Amino acid sequence: MAEKITSEPPQKTVLRIFQLIRYLATPPHKGVIQLADWLSVDKRSVYRYINVLEELGYNLGKDSSNRYFIAEADPRQPNQFTAEESQLVKQLLAALPKSHPLLESIKKKVYLTSELTPLVEDLLDIHRARLVQQLAEAIAQRKQVRLIQYQSISSNQVTDRVVEPLGFTESYSTLDAFEVSSQKTKSFKIQRIEQVEILAADAQNTLIAPLTDAFGFTGIAFTVVLHLSRRAYRLLIEEFPTLRPFTQAQKHAQFPFRFVGDVNNEIGIGRFILGLPSEIEVESPQSLKDYLNGRIAGVRW
Repeated sequence: MAEKITSEPPQKTVLRIFQLIRYLATPPHKGVIQLADWLSVDKRSVYRYINVLEELGYNLGKDSSNRYFIAEADPRQPNQFTAEESQLVKQLLAALPKSHPLLESIKKKVYLTSELTPLVEDLLDIHRARLVQQLAEAIAQRKQVRLIQYQSISSNQVTDRVVEPLGFTESYSTLDAFEVSSQKTKSFKIQRIEQVEILAADAQNTLIAPLTDAFGFTGIAFTVVLHLSRRAYRLLIEEFPTLRPFTQAQKHAQFPFRFVGDVNNEIGIGRFILGLPSEIEVESPQSLKDYLNGRIAGVRW
C-alpha cells in the first residue's frame, strides 16, 4: 500500500525545510525523533525533508547513533561564490544559447554553492521580524499572547506558552514576558518561536518593561528616514534583522534602498551611520542630523 502523505501549505513546507537546514547545521547532531518534535511533524515527514536536502545537494552526515548533521564542506574544495560573483556568473551564462548542453548543470551548481544558504537566513529573518511585530503590538495593547510551538533547549521540549509580553532585549532577539502558568517572568528566544497568537485576554500583571528599539535604547520614539547604499543596506539587515520590513528598494543609483522606521535615541542609529561615511544619507529628522554634525565637529585626533 502506498504511503499516505498529509498535504500541507507549500509555504509551510518551505519554512520547515529551511528550519531543518538551520537545525542540522548547528551542533550537536540531531536524531529523527528530536527533529520531528522540533518541526511538529511525524518521522516520515522528517525523512522526506532529508531526502529533499540530499536532492538539493546538501552533504548530510549521520553519526554512530543515527543522528543527522550537515557535514562541513571539503576544505580542499574552493570557497563558495559571493553574491557579487554569482551575479557576474549569471550574466555570463545569459550570453550562452539556451541549447548549450552544460548550461543547466552550471546554473544548478552556481545556485547550490552560493545562494541557497543566504536565502534560508533571509527568509528566517523575515519570519522573525513578523513575530517581533506581533509581539510589539501585544505589548502596546497590553494583551496576552500564545507562543506556539516554543522550542525549549533546556527541557528539549516543544510546547505552547501563554505569556504577557513585557519588552525586548538584545536587538529584539529575546522577549521578556510574564508566563501565566508559572507566574514568573522569563526570557524567550524569538528564533525558537514558531508562531504568535494575540489573545483576547488582557495582561493581568502590573510589570511594565521599557520598550527598546532595535539598537537597544529606550525613550520616546521618533521616525527616521535614511537612504542607504547597497552595502549599508546589507549591513543594516545583517546586524539588525528586525529592521528589514522597514526598508524598501528605490530607484536611485547611489542609494538604492530607503529605511523608514522608529528609534528611541540618536545614539544607537548614529553609531551605525557614522560607521558608514558617504554610504548613508539622512533625510529626517533634523535632530538626528544635528546630533551627527555635533559628533563629527567634536572629533579630536
